[in-house]
Amino acid sequence: MFFPDMGSKMQGADPAKRGSFRLANAFPGGWGKIPNNPLVAAAIAALFKGGDGARGLMGGWSADAEGRLTYRHLGKRGGQIVIYPDPAAVIARHNGSDLNKQWAFVEGFSALTVDVLLAILAQICEPGVGNKPKFPLLAPVPITAAAILRYKGLRRWGSEGAELRRRVDEEILRLQGLRFDVHQFPAWDPGLNRWNAKGVSVIGDRLFDIVDSQTIQAGGEIRSRSEIVWLTRIGHWSQWWMNAQAKVWLGAIPQRILEFDHRRNRGSAVMAKKISLNTMVLWGAVRSRGSMDRRVDHLLEDIGELPVLEGRDSHWGGRVRDRFDEAVLQLQEDGIFGHVEWPAGHEPGGADRVKGWVEAWLSSKILLTRPGAFGENALVLHRKKRRRMAKTAKQPVELRRGSVIRDMRVKRNISQTRLADELGISAAYLSQVENEKRAVSKHLLVRINDWARANEAAGEFGGRTKPAPVYSLESVRGGLMASGAGN
Repeated sequence: MFFPDMGSKMQGADPAKRGSFRLANAFPGGWGKIPNNPLVAAAIAALFKGGDGARGLMGGWSADAEGRLTYRHLGKRGGQIVIYPDPAAVIARHNGSDLNKQWAFVEGFSALTVDVLLAILAQICEPGVGNKPKFPLLAPVPITAAAILRYKGLRRWGSEGAELRRRVDEEILRLQGLRFDVHQFPAWDPGLNRWNAKGVSVIGDRLFDIVDSQTIQAGGEIRSRSEIVWLTRIGHWSQWWMNAQAKVWLGAIPQRILEFDHRRNRGSAVMAKKISLNTMVLWGAVRSRGSMDRRVDHLLEDIGELPVLEGRDSHWGGRVRDRFDEAVLQLQEDGIFGHVEWPAGHEPGGADRVKGWVEAWLSSKILLTRPGAFGENALVLHRKKRRRMAKTAKQPVELRRGSVIRDMRVKRNISQTRLADELGISAAYLSQVENEKRAVSKHLLVRINDWARANEAAGEFGGRTKPAPVYSLESVRGGLMASGAGN
């Protein structure tokens, strides 16, 4: 296990006193705050795309031309954030830095890694700290594994507690092994004192730095234990997204997200954690929105639950659908989501699982709302808007499928290089899209649609979507019970 230098003294902890070190609660009233900005969103997405199945996920990690494993987050207004393992961290854990060892590092990510990151960020933004963390590199904040486990609602003693604390400390160091290159990402620039549309850049940044660490005795006289106190400080990116003038600063998250089980064999709980965090981060950045329409396959891809086609066995659709439905129901029951409109014909417990249902379900949309975001009139207006959008939709849904794009190209005897040139992308990018290893973005979909129309192909692949009906939580549960009774 690789540790930073522990030799220096650290403020805020007295190793000579037992049980004297205390941290303020970062989740008062069950809610905490974390930095809510593109870099944090990119980091969470990169962690979601790690784990055991990291090598076979759509839109996941991939090796660049230099043999470096990377995850790329593209900004809606331009720019990108490239995430990669620090070679020193890879060597410390896997005795080398070749591609397979980088994959081993990424495959070590888990839901616990995400929980540790959330707890650290929440502690840095703990209300009692005041405004100091808004300003970069000024206010290091202590955190301990025991505090993180308390936020997760885990109470363990003896050897089991020691093992959990060791795992949390290992995750802190794993997060230190992530590096970020920010390339021309639009942001508020404090040097210019204005929004910088051309973008800001930094190479080799971290989510947070470990300024110091020290082992103390904690737990009192009876249950005394050794514990590491980590003194953490936010990364260089804070100058753009954590200063008082930034457009995006803090977003609120419920502590309940950390309390969802992090173990891999608790599939629906892990998926609930991922879905809630994905949507909470997005909502935090767009505070005026009370609802969010998400295509099921896009949501699954964002949270690292959508493998490439060849990685899906005949039972994959049923397994992931059951976990997905149970996770959304749990989030609604816990008050993290308010009203939920399930995809038309694909509500939990429905009798829709006939031939071809997986593809239809993946391309359908689910509407998620904040608790109390909609009154009846607002909900009716929202449904009317969805119907209008469905009627006027011009981009055919089928053109999001790589196999359809490939068949269309082959049918017209056009090479990948030529089509990629006409679409303004690289041939390698188009190859990933056609093999469904990378999703079709909104901008690329528009270009493909324009190209298809120009080649008189749009009529062959056109499609329409219908607005989803409304299902209350009671009716959804009734459907699940009826389905179970029939089996």
